[in-house]
Parts: sequence; structure tokens; C-alpha cells
Amino acid sequence: MKRPFPGMDPYLETCWGDVRASVLVYGSDALNTGLPDDLRARIDHREWIGDDEIHRSRYLKIFQDDGRVITTVEFFGPQDKQPGPLRDWLRRDQAERFALGINQLQIDLRREGDRGPLFDRFVPDPDRSVYLASIWRASVPSSPVLLRLSLQERLPILPIPLREHDPDVPLGLQALIDQVYENAEYDDIDYRAEPVPPLSGEDAAWADGLLRGRGLR
Repeated sequence: MKRPFPGMDPYLETCWGDVRASVLVYGSDALNTGLPDDLRARIDHREWIGDDEIHRSRYLKIFQDDGRVITTVEFFGPQDKQPGPLRDWLRRDQAERFALGINQLQIDLRREGDRGPLFDRFVPDPDRSVYLASIWRASVPSSPVLLRLSLQERLPILPIPLREHDPDVPLGLQALIDQVYENAEYDDIDYRAEPVPPLSGEDAAWADGLLRGRGLR
């Protein structure tokens, strides 16, 4: 079955552990095809220990041959957006990378949770869209960019900043989500049920019409 939504599929949010793992793998592959020869993209993780529990936050890093990290790309999950010490740690980690001059991209393709504190270090008023992405360039620290991503539109191709003398390398979010949907065979999703969390307002009416028009409801 062809994926019914033009952009992000809200029904994938309940499978986010699998989706994020796949997006990181496919994203690393996609970036490595366009990076300069002395840069590489790989999956890495940071560890936070609290309440006798180890939390690993996986992300993409782009680094050069001497090991210096140039850019990080992270996709937020549900635990990252819950108030508490873990999210506080993530904010401190953002600040440390900020001080080191590392380019940062944060991408949130989940509607559930409080995303504000994870984005407000870079951009004001972050909660005005269904999905979000932020780009912070180390070369222009006073000019972060917030992208508000609509459910009803295709996901964008993000310009991934590298070193000042390098051109941006593109990362197509839509291509990644399409690849995840196809390779994981998510055609078993029951679109007659409401997504979790449910859509509301204009998006709910639009999604209902879309799914009915495709015979999925």
C-alpha cells in the first residue's frame, strides 16, 4: 500500500522507537553520499545516569578525520520531551555543544510532549506547529532558524551546515520517512482508528477526508 499522507504520517508516532532507529541509519547513509571526503556521518550516543537508570540518547554526528565533531542531528523521542532531569540534561548538553561551536539540528516529528524547553534556547515560541525542526549554525550563532512543518505538506529537504568553507549537504526528511514506511512494511496500520495522540481541528478534518478518499476509512 502506498503511504497515504503526503508528509509525516501521524500513525507512525506510536512506533517511534523503530522509526527513529531506522531514520538514524538511513540518514547516516544519505549524508555520507554527499559529504566531503574528510567528513563522515555516524550514529553515536550520549549517556545520562539518573535514578539508577542509564538513558542513551542516540543521534547523528558529522566529524572530520581528526575526530572533531562538526555537526549533530537529533530526532527527539517521547522521553526527551518529558519534564525532569533527563530533559534538563539534554538542555545542558545543547549548551555545551553551543559553546564548542558545533552546528546543531533538532527535529521533532512527534506531537506528544512539551517540546518548548528543547527548542527555546535557539528560537522563541516553538509550539506553533505540528512538527518542528531547528537549525543552529555555529558561524552565525545569533541567527538560528526554526522550521514549522505542517502535517498537510511534504517534509522539507534540510540544509545541513558543515564547516564555514563547505557547502551545506542536503538531508531529505521526506525521503527518510518514505524509506522507513516502505522497508518496515507499515502497510498494516489500521487507519480506521484515530492516531495517538488524536488530531484536532483542521488537521483532523483534513486527515479524515484524505483517508476516506483513499478508501482507508
